[in-house]
Amino acid sequence: MSEATVEKKRISLFRCPECLSELTDLPDHFRCDKCQKQFPVVEGLPVFSRDRDFYYGEVSKDQMQKILARASLVGWHTSILEYADATGTMDFHDYTASPIRAGFKFLLDRFETGTALDYGCGSGAIATSLARNFAKVYAADLTLERVRFTQIRAQQEKLYNVIAFCSGDTPYIPLRDNSVDVIVLNGVLEWVPDHRSGDPRSVQIAFLRELRRILVKNGLLFIGIENRIGFGYVLGKHEEHAGLRFVSLLPRRIANLYSQVMRGRPYRNYTYSRSGYRSLLESGGFPRTDFWGLVPDYRGIEKAIHLSEKRMIRESITGETVLKRARNLVIRAFFPWMSESFGVLAGDMPFLSYVARLTSHISDAHLSGTPLEIRRYSVTNTGMVHVRASSDKTDYMIKLPLSGRADQRTEAALHNLEEIAASAGKYQDACLMPRPIAHGRFLGQTFLLEPLVGGDSLDQLMARMTLTSFFPSICDYLANLCMRTQQKGGPWSEVLSDSARNYGLLLAEYYEHRGLSNSLFKRQISEVADYLGRGAPRREGFRCAIHGDFWHGNILFDASQLRITAVLDWDHFEKRALPFLDLFNLIVKHEQYFNRKGLGQSVVALHKALGAGSPAIAPLRGYAMRIGVEERMISDFLVVYWIRQSLLLLKVDGPHTTAVIEEAIGEPLRYFHALAETETASR
Repeated sequence: MSEATVEKKRISLFRCPECLSELTDLPDHFRCDKCQKQFPVVEGLPVFSRDRDFYYGEVSKDQMQKILARASLVGWHTSILEYADATGTMDFHDYTASPIRAGFKFLLDRFETGTALDYGCGSGAIATSLARNFAKVYAADLTLERVRFTQIRAQQEKLYNVIAFCSGDTPYIPLRDNSVDVIVLNGVLEWVPDHRSGDPRSVQIAFLRELRRILVKNGLLFIGIENRIGFGYVLGKHEEHAGLRFVSLLPRRIANLYSQVMRGRPYRNYTYSRSGYRSLLESGGFPRTDFWGLVPDYRGIEKAIHLSEKRMIRESITGETVLKRARNLVIRAFFPWMSESFGVLAGDMPFLSYVARLTSHISDAHLSGTPLEIRRYSVTNTGMVHVRASSDKTDYMIKLPLSGRADQRTEAALHNLEEIAASAGKYQDACLMPRPIAHGRFLGQTFLLEPLVGGDSLDQLMARMTLTSFFPSICDYLANLCMRTQQKGGPWSEVLSDSARNYGLLLAEYYEHRGLSNSLFKRQISEVADYLGRGAPRREGFRCAIHGDFWHGNILFDASQLRITAVLDWDHFEKRALPFLDLFNLIVKHEQYFNRKGLGQSVVALHKALGAGSPAIAPLRGYAMRIGVEERMISDFLVVYWIRQSLLLLKVDGPHTTAVIEEAIGEPLRYFHALAETETASR
């Protein structure tokens, strides 16, 4: 769909937000001939709000305007990275860019052909995600700067089906009757009374009726919002809107008095219990409601749990230790009523979500009509939704990318899996990877279907056992993979230096793209690579296949036998890499996740431990012996690992602040370069 076509349709759909009459389109504003109101167009954005100076945001207004100016010049993503560098925090970046903000979207319907409205769009994380699945997306917010950022973001991502406008404090939404299939209110309903007079509940009901007006018959409303009697509030957590303990639990009149005394203003940001939302929505014209518990909350979803499905609640709320299992037994009993956040689906008819349609399609097209039941719905921090679905006899995993980047990672994994499968068993038997049953696109959305492999993830098991307990099995697995996929590569000196140099050239490219590289960086990386070549023995070396992202979250174990059952997520697979890289990654990631160390700190500490002959490196010595590599070479492989992992940090795992990049890359580079200079001087 061209940009010009979208512009023409956008104009034809707007109505006067004061009286709902048609608007006359003029070069720099819209005019209502009935009530004589005029509404400006600011930088291509229609502004239908009354308070055109209103501002609410995660950063100050002045700072947001600077971000907007930079976004137009260098791109929206770079602009918020620059802000992260200036402040030393990724909070605003993560709020703005994280794909998990839209982790609920597969609970919606009308993919591919429908029109969606993200009302209260903020910085556009949800609106731009929806635009990948809906034919048209309206993005509206009361803050002009946020709408402008959403507009820039959509244009730069070539999402020309996003139509942004400023709105939120007038009697009507400036869209015609029955013009939208799906409406998303994520963290909005509770704020509506702040901009309108009257009893807060009555204001919310009137607002819901206005949403009902623009929604098509059998359309769908999704609300992401806090639960008035959620676990956190009951235990004394500060209420997000008033900032007061227990205020949401109190009767409204007492809560209002409490707020007046403590804050000097009334309590108007009403949230409700599950039954309260059902009553509110019914009064607003939505007779049917369906509730999901969003964990930990609707802002950053990790799990979505259907509150009417006891089995889904039981299987989604589990525990790794006896204490956690006992605690979660209590939580499961009260969860349908005390989930901290709700995802509420509301409308006229029974709901059939995209994920329900997809499981039905998979059943018919790939499983000979075997019906599937959805057991779990989880969202990963890499931008994937994992849906566990089961038949009577078999469990499956359906993977759904949330973003374009996640889509690319899925395609890379599929390509690697096909390459492994084509090896006629050479790699496949050694990899212990789940073999995909089906993949493709359904209603415009990429999906991947895999069998659900038995076993517990290593990160769960380490809640009650140490990593040391698993090293024998891990080293067996990696040694077998190495030996089964071994390929001659020339003398070790050349293999190591070439690998370091090749990864280093790519690292310098991405480092420069981040605006940090210089000639000194490139020279030092090259000298470190040469140092590895001089220090390695001249005897014949080899290359081998690696998983490429081998860490505790990707490894499944049979806990009773301490045996690896599967290794997941093969999007970083390399066919001609080096031994040790996977093992180093597991050790370093353990330090990062469990001991709160940075990449650079972990790598340098491990290198020093190797030099000191620490007992902690015994697994590395054992692995070296298994694959026939001299122990003195282990530290050289570690340097190659660090360069490759630094590349992934910038290329895949990012973005990060300059301070994090400096810790991961700059500090170890100076350390390894100093060693190279010392070695050169001593020769």
